[in-house]
Amino acid sequence: MTRFTDIEKAMLDLARTQDPAAKTRKTITLADLGAALVESLRRPWLRAQLAFVLGCLDERMLADIGMQRHEITDVADRASR
Repeated sequence: MTRFTDIEKAMLDLARTQDPAAKTRKTITLADLGAALVESLRRPWLRAQLAFVLGCLDERMLADIGMQRHEITDVADRASR
């Protein structure tokens, strides 16, 4: 049988409580950074593309989808996020 001092017991309890937290931590990999970079570059392109397509619609088609011309940039901003 092993005898632990109070400090050793406290350290052991601390290690046991920190172990689940250590497993839930996510390590950032190079692939994650690459995906974030691609997404940050793709977002403005998608916004511009959506604004262009909506801008090509006439007033009647915009009204059919419940939009007005001055709302195109706001909708493109929200949709690209």
